[in-house]
Amino acid sequence: MSQYFGIPIVEDEERAWFPADDLRDFHGIEPRAVSKAETLLFCTRPDGSEGCCWPGCCETDDEE
Repeated sequence: MSQYFGIPIVEDEERAWFPADDLRDFHGIEPRAVSKAETLLFCTRPDGSEGCCWPGCCETDDEE
């Protein structure tokens, strides 16, 4: 509600860096295709991102 009136409580910041590539190398994780079970259970898309399981149920901002 404070944001509606232009009073920011928490300032927006850039996303933090995360060592995903380093961790994949360290643990030997290889990319693989998304399985049908993952698609159904976790709403995982072919590119590995997750989405809304029930289209139209909620507004999602996939850019963030």
